Amino acid sequence: MVSPYRAEARAILELPYRHTITVAAMARMSIRATYALDEQTDQRIKHLAKTWRVSQAEVIRRSVQTAAELSRETLTPAQVVARYANDALPRNKQDTKRVIQSLRAMRHADDKRRAV
Repeated sequence: MVSPYRAEARAILELPYRHTITVAAMARMSIRATYALDEQTDQRIKHLAKTWRVSQAEVIRRSVQTAAELSRETLTPAQVVARYANDALPRNKQDTKRVIQSLRAMRHADDKRRAV
């Protein structure tokens, strides 16, 4: 069923103008939710909404979609272990030893920094 508002908008847009106007109607949202946010997150959402010229809800939708896409690309620790148990490491033993020494040095430096 077409709402009367959409039918009216369609009729207005079909007037014989030189330019064609395309209206992309947003899907009707059926879920309303309330979340408690800290002040900084609230300000960031408002800033993004203003910058992107969209609603705050659209900022949240886009952010959640992006986060979901990124999380699909990230391997879980179990997947990493399984991958390296079945396949060769991406570097040779010498490179691996160098990486281990470098990580240990960074950890020790960080321990010293925190002790101060």
